[in-house]
Amino acid sequence: MSERERILGVLGEAEVLGGIRWAYESAARRTREDYDEPTGHNATWVGINRWILLCDRLDRVFSCGRYATREGSSGTVGLDVLYATLTGEEQATFPHIPPGTVGRDNLVGSPGWSFGGVRWLLASAEFGGVDEINWSHRSQVKQRTAKQFDPDNDQFSILDVLVDDPGAAKLREALEHASKFDITTLVVTHTHDIETNDRELYLGLPSMEGKDNAWAWKENLLAAPPADGGRQKLPATEPDGPANVPDAPVRLRTPAEKAAPMSNVDAPRAAEDQ
Repeated sequence: MSERERILGVLGEAEVLGGIRWAYESAARRTREDYDEPTGHNATWVGINRWILLCDRLDRVFSCGRYATREGSSGTVGLDVLYATLTGEEQATFPHIPPGTVGRDNLVGSPGWSFGGVRWLLASAEFGGVDEINWSHRSQVKQRTAKQFDPDNDQFSILDVLVDDPGAAKLREALEHASKFDITTLVVTHTHDIETNDRELYLGLPSMEGKDNAWAWKENLLAAPPADGGRQKLPATEPDGPANVPDAPVRLRTPAEKAAPMSNVDAPRAAEDQ
């Protein structure tokens, strides 16, 4: 079994992957619903707002942050708190993940969550540009994340060839120390075209090794059917978009009013790497 398969198996069995997906879909839905171009909202607003809401939804699903249970409590936060501002469908599909399963695990100021020896951070991207992310232009913590050793990669490097060279040994040690984390750290990358409502959500191990791909591996979290939440079941409905989430009404400019096509770009680095 590869390390990728092991990680996806661990997170999938605990329904963590479904929790991440639910959180993203809820954040994307609310962002599109609130988007109003005449108010002054633009692609930057879209990226920042989705990022903020995604952090909030992840904390809700995993009972972290302001949704964490208190010592001596019944073990759950009231549904009125968890369900605040959520749609009926989001409430019905809210993943039932026992509190304490996933913990907040921030890394150098970058929001993170962890379970089963795996941590994941967040990174926004332009729709369709997930494979072209230049990690060297991201924060230092994201650069370090992209320098982690990939145990599934059996390709030799120049350092393997120079195995008897003292200088190569010192360089290898320095590189491993610079990129070493306490646990394996992955990145959840999210995009959203606000006009078409097309969405992307990936979990993967970023890499700065390849020239043509920004990932050692990545998994499409929107490919599998969404979880039903386990709380109550709603009648099945026809999918209403790429992510099977109902479109919310948005105000878009008419072709005559458009000065340039709108596309979702990365949230400013200050927000993306908080």
